[in-house]
Amino acid sequence: MSYGRKIMLCKIWSMLLCIAIIVCTPLGRGLIQPAEVLAEGVPALTAGTVTAAPGEVINVPINLTSSGEVVALGFELSYDHSLLTYKQTSLGSGAAGFTIFDYISGNNEAVNLYNMNNTPFTGGTDSTIATMQFTVSSAASSGASCVLGLNGVVLSDALGNEITAKTVNNGQFSIPGIVTGVATPSAINVVIGTALANIGLPGTVIATIGDSSMRNIDVTWDGGTPAYSATTAGAFTFKGSLANLPTGVTNPNNVTVTMTVDVVVTAPVTLSSIAITTPATKLTYTVGDSLDLSGLVVTGTYSDNSTQVETVSVNNVTGFDSSAAAAGQTLTITVGDKTTSYIVEIKASVISQGTATGTTTGETFLTISGDGVTTPVTFTQAQLEGMPQYQRTYSVVNTWPTKKFEVAKGVKLRDLLAQAGIKNDAQLIKFTSKDGYYLTLTVKELLKDKRYYFPHFKENLTADGDGNIRGSSAGAEEVEPIIALVRVEGSDNPAYMNAIDAPVPVYGQRTVTEQINEGFVKYLATIEVSTATPAKWDSPQANPAGGEVPVGAMVKLFNDHMDNDKIYYTTDGSTPTMNSQMYNWIASRWWSARAEDVDSINKPIGPIEKNTTIKAITIGPGKQDSKIATFNYTIPGETTVTTKEDVKLTDNQLADNKTALDKLSAATPEQKQAAQLPPDVPVIMPEAATPTTLTAKDGVQIVVPAGAVRNQTGPVKITVALGTVTAAPQAQSTAVVLDPLKYERQFGVEGQADGSIQFTEP
Repeated sequence: MSYGRKIMLCKIWSMLLCIAIIVCTPLGRGLIQPAEVLAEGVPALTAGTVTAAPGEVINVPINLTSSGEVVALGFELSYDHSLLTYKQTSLGSGAAGFTIFDYISGNNEAVNLYNMNNTPFTGGTDSTIATMQFTVSSAASSGASCVLGLNGVVLSDALGNEITAKTVNNGQFSIPGIVTGVATPSAINVVIGTALANIGLPGTVIATIGDSSMRNIDVTWDGGTPAYSATTAGAFTFKGSLANLPTGVTNPNNVTVTMTVDVVVTAPVTLSSIAITTPATKLTYTVGDSLDLSGLVVTGTYSDNSTQVETVSVNNVTGFDSSAAAAGQTLTITVGDKTTSYIVEIKASVISQGTATGTTTGETFLTISGDGVTTPVTFTQAQLEGMPQYQRTYSVVNTWPTKKFEVAKGVKLRDLLAQAGIKNDAQLIKFTSKDGYYLTLTVKELLKDKRYYFPHFKENLTADGDGNIRGSSAGAEEVEPIIALVRVEGSDNPAYMNAIDAPVPVYGQRTVTEQINEGFVKYLATIEVSTATPAKWDSPQANPAGGEVPVGAMVKLFNDHMDNDKIYYTTDGSTPTMNSQMYNWIASRWWSARAEDVDSINKPIGPIEKNTTIKAITIGPGKQDSKIATFNYTIPGETTVTTKEDVKLTDNQLADNKTALDKLSAATPEQKQAAQLPPDVPVIMPEAATPTTLTAKDGVQIVVPAGAVRNQTGPVKITVALGTVTAAPQAQSTAVVLDPLKYERQFGVEGQADGSIQFTEP
């Protein structure tokens, strides 16, 4: 055998030996190593990293780094079969002249490469020796991935020996995460003057990747639409573009995000919470006591971290009930929509009508003086208790307004003033407390006008706080003003009366809506009677002030104070009195505390839908009633209504009137006496809803229409007499005629001479 032949056989044997080593070596002997080469000169086999979209075909490179010592190799590639489907393996540029043999090994794809000439792979870095082709599943999800694992790697040298020192680097396949949406950031409120750099636009946003995963991704913002201006109030819309996308995340649809920045003139400041910073002085009560908030300090904290002391009155407190003993009673304080609470104790006690707080029976308890009395006098508590006592239930409304009953017992004010010698020209009575609080009333309103207890003044109420709902004056009982030595607020049970804040002036209402509670001056010390002429309240004003108005116009009334100077008004042209509709139910002192209620309770008059005359008057304590203000409103196109006073009598009416006059002048004294009403005739209530029938001594029945005395301040008694009629049907100053053309009787109201009586023909 020639020398050349021997050489060829050796090469073939070497090749076959190499193949035998590759084929027969058990798969799995190769070690999966870290991605970096462990030592210089050690061969490394590396699977490539590939990304692709669902449905695409990918080519995974298999790279060999060597120094020319590898002549054959074999490996298996593992992968996720739900993501990839194997197609084929082809030789790479670094394996020219080699033969490739691939087959399935379990769940892996196995590949062997060899050279019949026993020629090694070209040495170098990352030489691609094979390319494995796969199809990506069209059902694969965005962001899905898998490892391309090299397993069972065997490298062989020219002598057929396995190269055990080697590095194996796995590959990676992934489907890019596609941005499908971005969460809209919350709107930002800034104060006018805030620079663009300081408005606080977020640096990242939350993006949705694929179907569900969330990632924080950087964002860059434009300058706003309209362009942001720190000096312009309003809303600005900013558009954000995603930036610095994380590895494996793409945004092929250029998804963007928008957010709003509101520039406001001033930052909205709201009440965040309230807290008791100083507790009330009185935390222990006796049954029947009134709530005492002395010493209580409630501090509010606001959204801008500022604080302020809140105004708290008994109207802000709920839960107090001193009608029975209670070991721990929780009182809740409400300011706006925020609450806090504290606990008090109600102790049982035997009701005493003895010494008032802070006094002894021998010291001066009350003084009456002033130029309106002839003899200033002082009284001790014992002296007052020794006088005839007068006890009644009173109906009381305050300026919130809230309604409540009160039982009081004491000395009649008239009796005390009589001892001081009240003068005939006395005009004003001023009540002053030990703490300096005072209230002045006119002699007329307190002593000359009749005052009543209205037992049904809470009708139609759902709560005592609904003091603006007019109750019924039915069953009214006349009551006297007194200086109370014992009383109970909020109850009609005299068993609860006590002397805790005595003495106190207590008096009734002239009408069912009159707000009188502020005149109950606690711890009364002095009564000063004056002959000074009372001032007159200012007349109401209106907006609009009258004239032509559109259909549906609303009219607001107002006066100087809008507090205890109450406005009463009518819309039918009649004269307003205290029995008319009240306008400013809620006193201005409570407007801040009842801001949400003022417009709905002190509501404008209207809508004006026809020619309308509004008459209004101011009535309040300590002054004369104002002059009546008249506001005439006309609707475009409406016909002006002619009043009865403007009607001229016809010749026939004049003739009929003369006949009536002749009959009246011929009446005998007996006829005149018989035409009168008996003494027990019923009184007429101002708000009577049905007609009242009165029967004269001669049997003639007289029907008084509902509302005939609607402008009176209390129950009235009708008088009837035959007399001389000198004018057409209209109201007279001392008598009101029910159509003298039909009736030969005159009708008046007992004790009234103010011309405000207005009858309507039955």
